[in-house]
Amino acid sequence: MDSKTLMYITFAIVAAVLVGEALWRRHMYKDFERMFAEGRYDDLLAALDKRTAQFLFQPFNRVFLRMNTHIAKGEEAQASADIDQLLRMKLGKKARQSVVINAYQFYLQNDRYGDAKTMLDEIQETFPADVAKDAQVTYDIYAKKSTAYLDDMLAEYDGADHARKAQLSYLIAIQYQNGHDNKNFAKWREIATRMVLGGDDDGESAGGSASGSASRPGVRIGKKS
Repeated sequence: MDSKTLMYITFAIVAAVLVGEALWRRHMYKDFERMFAEGRYDDLLAALDKRTAQFLFQPFNRVFLRMNTHIAKGEEAQASADIDQLLRMKLGKKARQSVVINAYQFYLQNDRYGDAKTMLDEIQETFPADVAKDAQVTYDIYAKKSTAYLDDMLAEYDGADHARKAQLSYLIAIQYQNGHDNKNFAKWREIATRMVLGGDDDGESAGGSASGSASRPGVRIGKKS
């Protein structure tokens, strides 16, 4: 067998292995998504620790999914440890930004405002201006208990699309809570819950699934008292 034929055979074998590995990885990822959507969090965590997952997926992907699973389970300590691990990793720009924005949300919604401020500083330095502005608004509402954005958000709400309404209704609710307006807080918390779960603000379903909230890391309607 000449060297050229041997080279072609070698390339063919390598290509077959890579294609098979990619298909296997895609199949496993679909299994992970299904477990998450069905709320089978313990099964998912166990699957992520198996050798097949360790072989097919980079540490970042496994830890990131594990973080979201711990958040969905309400396991704050475990999710925090995952975030610490992710923040220590050497990552590309997009992966780092994904970690930072998720860490920022998590810290805010668990009243860890010092840690959230550290993430906010990085967001303001490395993210687009519109993202940095939104992050500052969210920080002001959570950490500083601001109600300064309430009127503008109420005025914007009716003309917003569904995704923006979901975001606005949540922030409106928190501002009413900050202002000790319990009646409007309860009203807007209910609206925010429906919007996050894929419904409409009038209570009609928009065809979404209950797993929609799980895909938003750290989302919780209402803050710790």
